Amino acid sequence: MLVLFEHYCFRGLLSLLDTSDTVLLVPLLLSIEEEDSALVKAIESGDTDLVYLVLFHIWQKVSLLLILKLHLVCVNYLVCGSIPVM
Repeated sequence: MLVLFEHYCFRGLLSLLDTSDTVLLVPLLLSIEEEDSALVKAIESGDTDLVYLVLFHIWQKVSLLLILKLHLVCVNYLVCGSIPVM
């Protein structure tokens, strides 16, 4: 419930921010998991630091998911003796 509340609060802040202020907008978009919008805004701004920030954020998220998948495969192999089909 708190996460839903925070999401709507951030949405309200986004509507108040000037869309040209991408230095504030991009991290805010990342905090509410709007990576696609954050990447578009960062590219439109021409600020390479913002683009790298978004790409690194996405890379961290994908890397964590791959690590968790690998962990599940290993645990399943140890417990069941088989590798699950992904």
